[in-house]
Amino acid sequence: MATKTIRPITDFSETCDGPSAKGKWLGIGRLTRVPDAGFPTRESCRAAVTAEEKAAGIEIVRLYIEQETLAELHNADGRQRQMDALGNSGGQHGFERSRLRKEIEQCDLQTYLNAQQRMTELRQAAVELGRPIFQRLAVEFDKELHNTAIAREAELEKMGLAIYSDKLDLRGVQVREFALYSDPIIDGWQVRREIARSTAITLHPGNSIGAIQYLTTDEPNVPFSWLA
Repeated sequence: MATKTIRPITDFSETCDGPSAKGKWLGIGRLTRVPDAGFPTRESCRAAVTAEEKAAGIEIVRLYIEQETLAELHNADGRQRQMDALGNSGGQHGFERSRLRKEIEQCDLQTYLNAQQRMTELRQAAVELGRPIFQRLAVEFDKELHNTAIAREAELEKMGLAIYSDKLDLRGVQVREFALYSDPIIDGWQVRREIARSTAITLHPGNSIGAIQYLTTDEPNVPFSWLA
């Protein structure tokens, strides 16, 4: 027989991609900023990554850096821009100009284009690897939110306090206010859930490599930030 899932009385149905999300920050009407402890920690994110996903992520990052280095080695346009930036310097920067000219002569267009194409493929591979991880994190944070809310509601009942109250808003419409909506720990878990959900939705080739570095490697200062 299936076990019934216990859920809190407090309503946490507002989501960043829900039907009522338009015009609301992360889809949560009562909040306008990330509360304390609202950003997921890197440790909690990496704990949700499987060994296979970690190995795949490390390999994607390794290959990407390899191709990025190769592309830069054969980037004639970039070196030409460096020469142009030197300007008409009245005979100065001669050694620098000579070095750049020699490097341009050694650049190979096809090698550069092949590296760029491979980088495009790796960025897409990073999207496909990262999206289900962020989706899984949203599910895990949802569980933590509900478990914390159930415990908090039990504490309120033990103290004889109401979990919610019904009242009229300024428009005269009856609304339900939940006591836990003023709990910073609850806010933190709900925002973590929606940040993970939003990242899964908005992950794209432009930020996917940094996201995979964040999730699967030990590298500090990776080019990834939440809600960027």
